[in-house]
Amino acid sequence: MSSKSNLNFKIAITGIFSALAVIFTVTPIGFIQVGVVALTINHIPVILATVLGGPVAGICTGFIFGITSLIKAGVVPQGLNPLFFNPLISVFPRALFPLAVYGIFKLFDLIPKMPKFISASIAAAAGTFVHTFLVILMLVVVHSEEVLVAFGLDPANGIISGFWKALGLAFLSNGIYEIIAATVVTFIVMSSIYISKKKSSKISMLAQNAEDEADDADAVDTEVSDDVVSDSDSE
Repeated sequence: MSSKSNLNFKIAITGIFSALAVIFTVTPIGFIQVGVVALTINHIPVILATVLGGPVAGICTGFIFGITSLIKAGVVPQGLNPLFFNPLISVFPRALFPLAVYGIFKLFDLIPKMPKFISASIAAAAGTFVHTFLVILMLVVVHSEEVLVAFGLDPANGIISGFWKALGLAFLSNGIYEIIAATVVTFIVMSSIYISKKKSSKISMLAQNAEDEADDADAVDTEVSDDVVSDSDSE
């Protein structure tokens, strides 16, 4: 792939997944209710943009996700939403966690014969945890008392202790399911791309073989024609 084609591909990936991130954030699509568990899948487009388009695509998509979250916090001031009107909470974690996704993806990709869809799935799981970690961290740092009370914790026990307890509660309530969702979706998308490429490769090989056979047939016809002409000239 040429550098220009590669750049166009990354721009397309960024645009597509940024649009998905916006749609997921401003509509109920990004929140899936499974029984009493509410799954947030808004971060999954950022993960896919990162593993498919690289860190810049991931950061740009995460930034768009964060800005959309910030705007929604101002428009829909419900629950803890108003706290996300601060870019340190809504934008910073979303623009930063793609670096962790990309780093883990490339690290596992160094393992010989490791399929990319496996590396991407592991990166999705780890990246989802990092995303939750950063969001809870910034919430506690900026609005410690309000956030800890919302989690049913006593701020008097200390911010650091409160942060780890809040993170544990977030992980046990929704976090583990969001990790599973991100892993499954990433696995499906990346494995589908892998299978499509394999099929394309086989088709390309068949087409190439057909072209080679056609070239060989043309070469034989040419040789026969040359022999006929030579025989005619000799007569």
